[in-house]
Amino acid sequence: MGKQGRKKKRGSTLADKIESRRLRYNNQRLERAILTFFAACDEDDSGFLEAHEFVIAQAVIAEMAGNAFDDDAANDMFADVRKFDKSGDNLVSPKEFKQTMMEMCEVIPRNAEEIIQELAQRTATVAMQMRREVVMVLRKFFKAPCHALLHRTVWCRIAMHRLIWPWIWTTADTWTKTRWSCWWTSPRNVPSRPLASRRRSSSPWRGSTRAAMERLSSRSLWITS
Repeated sequence: MGKQGRKKKRGSTLADKIESRRLRYNNQRLERAILTFFAACDEDDSGFLEAHEFVIAQAVIAEMAGNAFDDDAANDMFADVRKFDKSGDNLVSPKEFKQTMMEMCEVIPRNAEEIIQELAQRTATVAMQMRREVVMVLRKFFKAPCHALLHRTVWCRIAMHRLIWPWIWTTADTWTKTRWSCWWTSPRNVPSRPLASRRRSSSPWRGSTRAAMERLSSRSLWITS
């Protein structure tokens, strides 16, 4: 009896090669879309997703869970960062994120690439909204200290009028201090007034320079207080 010949393996046809290449290209595009989604969540460009950045991904997935994802699979995958954090260092690397998202894309009913691109687009909007909310919280937190700072400024003005100016006038016993105070309070160093207003009896410029500055200080104190 002659030896039976071995059966030749069926070679891959052209259609099989085209299909495998198409799947490979689709996976590459999906990986790029996932990395784009990762970069949109990574606000500080650190190369890792921290806890506060992972919340953005959770919010985006929650918005699209009903339309694109299986609710149970999405909740199970994004309920905790530990699903993505395989190393346990509380940081999600791009490799860990890509692997987990590729597994999750298997339960997506429609084109996974379109879903991931939509995720990246929505991520920018969600990140902007969350940033605005954080700014609003910070404004409310610092609102009281700002008012306190304003009150401190007003009290500094009051101290300037009640303490510093009287000290200048009472300690102007030397010729240098007197000359400095006279130059500081001379009418040429203040905005000029019309001549008619200077002739009035109620004008602050009538009388000595010291009396004029005292009247101005009292008026400024009344305005600022």
